[in-house]
Amino acid sequence: MLRRAGSLLCRHAMAAPEDISVVWVTAPVDKVDTLAAGIINSRLAACVNIMPQVKSVYEWEGKVENEAEGLMMIKTRTDRIEDLKAWVSEHHPYDCPELISVKLQDGLPGYLSWVAKNAAPGQAPLA
Repeated sequence: MLRRAGSLLCRHAMAAPEDISVVWVTAPVDKVDTLAAGIINSRLAACVNIMPQVKSVYEWEGKVENEAEGLMMIKTRTDRIEDLKAWVSEHHPYDCPELISVKLQDGLPGYLSWVAKNAAPGQAPLA
């Protein structure tokens, strides 16, 4: 539906690229789908892409860890980052979850507007 040419879903008021951010969050492979659904259901983002398995190598408490994790690429409004950080901190199983973000520099105007509309604050949760 969103991908059809000329779709009304991509014809919202224009959003500036810097109003949209991409956020990356890693999580255990068996938790990533639930976290992604919770983010969308809470209206904190318009879309979450899941890379179902990445290998993460890092130091934790003096030991080198080498683990399979899921990686979420979350598209949201820049003004929702603090709400997203709070939600991830509350629902993520790690003591110190990874959450990093960057503001966009460019993108297709219709898509950016769709993200802005679907991650707008004040909307009722989906579930």
